[in-house]
Amino acid sequence: MKLKNKKEISKNEFRRNKDSRHPAYIYARVGNDYKFIGLTHSEITGNVKNVKLEKNPNPKDNRVAYVKPKCEKAKMNCFKKKEIGWFFTKNDKSKINKIKKWTTQLEQLHWLWLRDTETKFVFLPTFVNILSKINVFVN
Repeated sequence: MKLKNKKEISKNEFRRNKDSRHPAYIYARVGNDYKFIGLTHSEITGNVKNVKLEKNPNPKDNRVAYVKPKCEKAKMNCFKKKEIGWFFTKNDKSKINKIKKWTTQLEQLHWLWLRDTETKFVFLPTFVNILSKINVFVN
């Protein structure tokens, strides 16, 4: 059995999700998956407060835009073609980078939590600290 190369390739593009039709900011490709952050016009998605953007990345849309406060992963074939001319402002890009950083830290802590059940309580303060940062960032 041949193993797939799981190397992460950086991306910087916007595409629409075929199912939800919501735009997404795709920031990485891993194998046949994209890592992305969803965009929406809704202030709240699934009882979670979204992060308000300074400017809508779609230059043809003047409505307020939000990003979900966590990163997601989906197959490449779940997305349509690239959106041309979309971009984040400098301040919005820093918000995106924070979301990517905190999601990565949460994934690492979750992995450590599952891997080492005897010492999981050592990681709990750090986990709570990261969650509080996300909460402060979103509010």
